[in-house]
Amino acid sequence: MQSDRIAELLQPFLPVPLVESQLQAISTYIDILLRWNARINLTAVRQPEEIVTRHFGESLFAARHLF
Repeated sequence: MQSDRIAELLQPFLPVPLVESQLQAISTYIDILLRWNARINLTAVRQPEEIVTRHFGESLFAARHLF
């Protein structure tokens, strides 16, 4: 998944944008998650955009209010 698309999807959840290295790490994580999810049912969420919003966006939003 492209970094600019990840940044766009995460924008509503974050007060400041993530840096490129963070976006690349999320992209790599999504690729690995989808690859392994094909072998082992790790998550019911299978679309990259949904992974960004449901797994990352919601977690980052909650973390913002905790720390």
